[in-house]
Amino acid sequence: MKGEFQASQYKLYAANGTEIPTYGLKILTLDLGLRRPFQWPFIIAKVKRGIIGADFLQKFQLLIDLHNRKLIDGVTNLSIKGEVATIQENNDLSTVNRASKYFNLLKSYPDLTKPNLVNRVVKHGVKLHILTTGQPVYSKARQLAPDKLKLAKQEFQFMLDNDIIRPSKSQWASPLHFVNPPIGQHGFFHPTREASKTDHTEFFLRPGLID
Repeated sequence: MKGEFQASQYKLYAANGTEIPTYGLKILTLDLGLRRPFQWPFIIAKVKRGIIGADFLQKFQLLIDLHNRKLIDGVTNLSIKGEVATIQENNDLSTVNRASKYFNLLKSYPDLTKPNLVNRVVKHGVKLHILTTGQPVYSKARQLAPDKLKLAKQEFQFMLDNDIIRPSKSQWASPLHFVNPPIGQHGFFHPTREASKTDHTEFFLRPGLID
């Protein structure tokens, strides 16, 4: 990617302990020659080569055949030829500095340090209920600039495809606001001030759960 970006607080670490700055996330659609798109949120980092992780391969059921130098699509059984490249030291990345005294402990719980790129299976019984009162909050449709509209559609489509959100038929509606965070990419949020006037939140914990 070209242009100037301000580094975010999230960092990666090379095998020798060198800090590698990151610059946020960007959703890209890859064409790997397997006749289907692969949309994924990639971390923008200062590395020489793009790196595809095991979570990407697992999500799209892609198999690596090192003997025949092939990438096999487990869904369509199509495959593409590849090359075995030499791995440089700074391509072995970690979310935790190996010099940290907590490295071995955090290594046992990788989900704590991995970025939450896609929806994961919930392993607890905690549920969030939002009870509403009064009339639904409503806002008129507003026209977005073409580039922001394209980005919003891409973000929401990704969340729909990965079961992060689901379509709603309710009468609730709130405007979508775009912001420019200092990491070189757009972000969006919806205001909650009006909605908070008509709801209250309750947490229901599973019996026997100890905090």
